[in-house]
Amino acid sequence: MPVVELDPQIQPIIEKFEGDNFNQKIAHLLGSGLERYLEECEREILGFEIRYGLGYDQFKEEVKKGKLGDEFSYPLEKELMEWEDLLVEKKHWLDQLRTVKGLFK
Repeated sequence: MPVVELDPQIQPIIEKFEGDNFNQKIAHLLGSGLERYLEECEREILGFEIRYGLGYDQFKEEVKKGKLGDEFSYPLEKELMEWEDLLVEKKHWLDQLRTVKGLFK
C-alpha cells in the first residue's frame, strides 16, 4: 500500500471528516468528489432531455427517422455524440462511486 505524506496543516482538516480511520476519511472525500462529477453529468443530460423533450433512446430514434431534421447534419450528430458521451461518463463515475462506497460498508 502506498504511503501518503500529509502536510501538517492538512492533517487536522482531514481528521474532521467522516470516518473511523484515515482510509475511511479519504474514501469519504473521494466519494464526495465522485458525486459532484456524477451530478454534473446528470445536469447536462437533463439539459438535453429538457431541450428535446425526449430521453436519449427516443432522441436517437427520432434522429434516425429524420424527424428532427437531416440525421447527418453536424448539429444533430454533435448533440447525439455529446449525449452518448455523457451517458458513458455517468456510468463511469457511478461505477467508481459504487467501488468507493462498497469499500467501507
